[in-house]
Amino acid sequence: MAGVYPQRSDPDRIRRGGSVVDCLLWSPEDVAIRFLESLALADPDVAEQMLAPQVEYRVGHSGARRGRAAVMRRLHRIAGSSWGFDVVVHQVTRDGSTVRTERTDALIRGRLRIQVAVRGTAEVDDGKIVRWHDEVGRIALVRAISRGLLGAAVPSMRAHMPPQ
Repeated sequence: MAGVYPQRSDPDRIRRGGSVVDCLLWSPEDVAIRFLESLALADPDVAEQMLAPQVEYRVGHSGARRGRAAVMRRLHRIAGSSWGFDVVVHQVTRDGSTVRTERTDALIRGRLRIQVAVRGTAEVDDGKIVRWHDEVGRIALVRAISRGLLGAAVPSMRAHMPPQ
């Protein structure tokens, strides 16, 4: 994928790279990154077009969501609702059609900002994500929630995205 990592969401990036219809021409890395960017831009309709009809989405050891509609219901809670979402991708690696990302995700609601390191694995087939698995350490998540709550009360303690 063209560009330098780490990378922050760029609203014009999806438009510059062509329409979602062109996603068959994108590399698996492009699909994974543009999927995350569309969530950060609160554009779940674009994200939905990058998912295969029988996609499987899992976070940690929780139960998998199967099917585009079930996954989008979950993602609407993250992006496109009263919560905001931001992402900085630190590293992207590819092995065939499998894309691994190391990134920082932030869930934002008012003054609350929960920011956590995430390892994601996506399997891409014919320009569509067929499987997505995010790993978040439990201790890291507890720390992120604690810091988010503290930062909501004490703004100087609020988490900030890592530099690009």
